[in-house]
This record gives sequence, structure tokens and C-alpha cells, in this order.
Amino acid sequence: MWPSDGEIVQEEDILLSTLLAHGLPAAVHFVPGLSSTAVPKLKERVRKNATKLIRNRSFEVDKLLQCGSDSDGQLALLAISTMKKKHSFLQRTRPHLIAESAEKIETEGDVCTLKVSGYLRGPPLNVNSLVHVPWWGDFQMQQIIIEKDPHAIDVKKVLFFLSFFRRYSNPAYLCEIQKKHGNNLQDKLK
Repeated sequence: MWPSDGEIVQEEDILLSTLLAHGLPAAVHFVPGLSSTAVPKLKERVRKNATKLIRNRSFEVDKLLQCGSDSDGQLALLAISTMKKKHSFLQRTRPHLIAESAEKIETEGDVCTLKVSGYLRGPPLNVNSLVHVPWWGDFQMQQIIIEKDPHAIDVKKVLFFLSFFRRYSNPAYLCEIQKKHGNNLQDKLK
């Protein structure tokens, strides 16, 4: 939800920076009061202010949605249900880490070495490049260690459950079982 006056307070700026740093997958943009503005010039100015704010935050502007009536809400739900995931410019060009844990390794006065583990997204990360930590600055990496994923997805289990649900959600298969076992279908499936 973007302000119609084109001004963002500091708390909102911090929230937007945090969302973008963590790789917000897709966004729907609402501008309150856009539908209730009767003067066309004022409506266009509100739309331009909101579009400028959105572009300054590295979001792509597909469409500004209004939120003034029930039909606007239905259009918004339709837009949300049909949208596809789009990566922002930052996600396409820079690697980013979703940190799972951080610990201090070495401390020398005011300087310390920080070990951060998590999931890397985006392009490959190079040990010679600098790492930007929001509100702290840019830092040089010492090393990158690739470890086995502790929460890895078991592909065999996923494929088994997919085939199970496809089979048992097929109406023709359920009718066949009903004919074969009669009214005792619930007992047979348990």
C-alpha cells in the first residue's frame, strides 16, 4: 500500500529495505484514495507519485490497484491469484543470503569475524566480492564453505506423495473402488 502523497516515513523505508534485502518475490501495489479522487489531474498526479516511489524501490510496476470498493477488492484478488513470480532487478543481478544462523568467531578489539550460515539465492557468490549488510556497510569475505543442506527435500517422498494424491484424487479411480468394494469403501481405505 503506497501513500498517495508520495512521502514515506523512516519506519516504512526500513521495512521496504528489509523486504527487498530478503528477496520479496512479487508485489501487488495499492494506492488508497485513487478511486475516490474526482479530479483527473489530481488522480494522475497521485498515480505518478506512487509510480515514482515504486520504481525508486526497485519494484516493477505492472498495475496500480485501487482499494475503495468491494469490486476493487475482487479485482485485487483476481490479480493476486493470476500473478507470476517475478524477480526484481536486485535479485537477478546480485546474490543474496537468507541467514539461518550467525555466530562470532574471532574478536580483536572492535573488529570481529562473523560466521553466517543460510541459503544463497540468485547468481553465484564470489569470495573476492564485498558483502553488503543493511545499515552496517560493506565487508570483505574470508571464505565460503558449501555444506550439505540439513533440511534437504527427499525427492523420492515428494514423488510418492504426488503419485498417491493424483491416483486417489482421480474421480474415475474412486468410482472404480466404490464399485469393487461397495459401501465398505471407508474401511478399505484405512
